[in-house]
Amino acid sequence: MERRATEVLINLIRTDSLITTALNRRFRRYGLSLSGFNALVILRQAPDGVNPHELADRLLVTRAAVTAILDGLEGKSLIRRDRSGVDGRMSLVVITDAGRKLLDGLLPEHFAAERAMASVLGSNEKELLISLLGRLQLHLAGVTDRGDTGRTFRSGASIPMCSPPTASGWRWSVAASV
Repeated sequence: MERRATEVLINLIRTDSLITTALNRRFRRYGLSLSGFNALVILRQAPDGVNPHELADRLLVTRAAVTAILDGLEGKSLIRRDRSGVDGRMSLVVITDAGRKLLDGLLPEHFAAERAMASVLGSNEKELLISLLGRLQLHLAGVTDRGDTGRTFRSGASIPMCSPPTASGWRWSVAASV
């Protein structure tokens, strides 16, 4: 029996739970969910707006879930849905001034809390952890994509990943598969 593999997974799950609990507690004080916060951060980086389908992909949620997230944010006047100038059947989601103001107040506290959470790790340890988790994510995405068929996922497939936040917010990138 591979005990180390079990330990790795248990520790990942426990760490996720601790982080998610802390983030949810912080965002709740601002009337946000974790997904709502992430949506606002993505929209803040896209002044021309984002298609709801793209937003769902970047948030790693279903299109139905993104609709519920956007309904909540729109109800608080933090976002608005505009018709696309290119295709009137499509909408673009745009952050409002109220949404920007909320993030402007929240982000300094959030970034400070992130630094505090990771302060137990040195700079090299953080880089190593980022690398190891990225490698594990790529592997798991391949295993998930493979399903029960035993096929590996297609070469060139991409997996959305979020890099650690900078002063201007989170940076999304796409990691190519192996």
